[in-house]
Amino acid sequence: MNVQPDHVHALVEAPEVGGRHAMRALKSFATHRLREEFPARRRWWTKGGKVEPVLDEPHLAQVTRYIENQPYPPVP
Repeated sequence: MNVQPDHVHALVEAPEVGGRHAMRALKSFATHRLREEFPARRRWWTKGGKVEPVLDEPHLAQVTRYIENQPYPPVP
């Protein structure tokens, strides 16, 4: 997982539920925790999100590298 100020990348293995369901579950859990910390804010996510299946081991390695190498924005 790589959490940025304006988006999140996550690699999840969830063949029994599928990608869209897994994304909704992650958003739901994160929303619950965020509301505990910031109760006044009501909206956290844009609609949708990108779900992409990993096709094979080389693709898994590529996706893992992509997530791990996301640059963090500079701290002001």
